[in-house]
Amino acid sequence: MGSTHLFHLNISRNIKASICRMSTCGIFLMCALGIYAAPSVSHKDVEAALEKVDHELLLREGYVANRKRFIERLKRDMDSIPSGAASLKKILAVGEAYEGFNTDSAVKYFTILHEEGHRQGLDSLAAVGALRAAAILPLNGTMGPALSLFASVDTTGFSREQMVLYHNSGRSMYGFLSDLRGQHKYADMHFADKATEHQRQLIHYLSKDSPMYLLQSGGYYFTQGELAKAWSYTSQLMRIIPRDSRLFAYAAYQMSTIARAEGNYNEEIYYLALSATADLKAAVQEISSLQTLGQRLYDQGDVERAYDYLIAALKSAVNSGSELRISETGFALPFIEASHAAQLDRSRQRMLWVLGGLAILLIVVVSMFAKLRKEMTRMERLRNNLTAANAAKQVYISQFLELCSIYMDKLNQFCKFANRKISAGKVDDLYKMTKSGKFIEEQSKEFYEVFDNAFLHLYPDFPEKVNGLLNPDEQLEIPTDGTLTTDLRLLAFMRLGIEESGRIAELLNYSVNTIYSYRNRLRNRAVNRDTFEADIMAIRPSDEQWLDGSRSK
Repeated sequence: MGSTHLFHLNISRNIKASICRMSTCGIFLMCALGIYAAPSVSHKDVEAALEKVDHELLLREGYVANRKRFIERLKRDMDSIPSGAASLKKILAVGEAYEGFNTDSAVKYFTILHEEGHRQGLDSLAAVGALRAAAILPLNGTMGPALSLFASVDTTGFSREQMVLYHNSGRSMYGFLSDLRGQHKYADMHFADKATEHQRQLIHYLSKDSPMYLLQSGGYYFTQGELAKAWSYTSQLMRIIPRDSRLFAYAAYQMSTIARAEGNYNEEIYYLALSATADLKAAVQEISSLQTLGQRLYDQGDVERAYDYLIAALKSAVNSGSELRISETGFALPFIEASHAAQLDRSRQRMLWVLGGLAILLIVVVSMFAKLRKEMTRMERLRNNLTAANAAKQVYISQFLELCSIYMDKLNQFCKFANRKISAGKVDDLYKMTKSGKFIEEQSKEFYEVFDNAFLHLYPDFPEKVNGLLNPDEQLEIPTDGTLTTDLRLLAFMRLGIEESGRIAELLNYSVNTIYSYRNRLRNRAVNRDTFEADIMAIRPSDEQWLDGSRSK
């Protein structure tokens, strides 16, 4: 869930029909009377909820592995079905499985659904693909294509169900675009108003007997400042849905925002913990509940938990491929730095107590004082290096954002060039240009130059450490011009968490089979073939070495 865009929803198909059939008379009565009675949440309840989060974090990798296996089964099923509506529905299922897990892959399959639907004359499914892709494209920092896709959908003749999808996608898309405000120069406040309007329209088309109606009504009334109604709708929803469902995660997050607006910070943490637990069990990677929970715990002085949750949230943001979430989580880095400073203060206090207890032993006192000063100097150096590293990382991020801007401009120019050629009937010229691959080659070269420079600043000794993992007679050649070879670049992407061969193939402009061959060849050259890729992931950036004092003094 997004911290601003709270209510992005893909209702699980496993919610039974009996759950969906409920009476809302009590809800309307409570809202009409303005009754708002939040259940009491004790400190014991909060601690139990946080312990549950701690437990689920230990099981997280297993949940992620299960979801990966589920997606792979869906992809195999998809390949076994010929073209047609059945095949397109399988593509939709794969896209939905990737949603909240890997944004790039979800967009990819929704886009395929859109394009194949048009090609096969199945316009209704093509519209589904366009709307689903548009809903999540802003997560990747993409605004223009999202707005274009959404605007391309003609709602004429849409059924009630199709209008639900249309307004839910619009609410989601504009909500995410609103989150980009302050981070994207084209973002505007009117996105938030558009998201609210789509939510209002969505409620009109939803059945009042559905869980989604309760969630969206609660969210809408929250935006209107009617907290009593928001609480009534959302709390009713939480009582009737499974606690391990994604819908429950959205509802709990919504409850936390209402509690915070009321100044009930104990309840806020409790519901954030419930939301994070549900998201972890669902192997959700595009998640903000854990990040928000970490920040709130830091505010209350629980530094150890805050640090663990923020690190886990950052890892999820990177694995999800969501640039918006990575950027949002990046703002939490000062919290991480502050947590280390707090730990330093506690260590210093403990050391002072030890020195006081050994005051009668002059030699020991002098020795301990010297050790303390050395530790303080090391930690101060750590603080300075972390500050410099954070500043450097901002520079590298800016480089990539600038490159993305350049690519967008060049793509726009290419599209205009292509249009002129087509209009002039010079399709053959256009074909020759694209067939040569020169355009792609030029852009790839520019990308690799920027990537190599940024990566080697973060990992200056990465090539040497890679060679340390290889057999002496099979080590890689290390360029002297500040660039990476294809082998080193592939390993660099893996070190940054890009594990899927398909994604690496796209970045390096190779086939998936070629990437598999590269990876197998590198493993075969390793001293320890079975742990080679894990050893690559263990290579640290230069600034991280200060964290455990491992860098030579």
